[in-house]
Amino acid sequence: MEQDKRKGQEMEFSIYEQLKIAMKRKGQSVETIAQVLGCSRQNLNQKLLRHNMRVEDLEQIAPILGYDLIIELKAKDA
Repeated sequence: MEQDKRKGQEMEFSIYEQLKIAMKRKGQSVETIAQVLGCSRQNLNQKLLRHNMRVEDLEQIAPILGYDLIIELKAKDA
């Protein structure tokens, strides 16, 4: 997860927050990404707001933004 350090604390962002940050950094709008995915802006925006996205969607969005999608399972005590 992307991390932000503020006042000596580490914050981890959800995949949805990371997508929004990456979109802003790359100057990509929800509408532009939606066009590439073949869905409406409203549909993609709702998926982002509801945290309801398929892995296939994430696999398509990541390279558009210049990222690799890495899914990792970590033990809770790690």
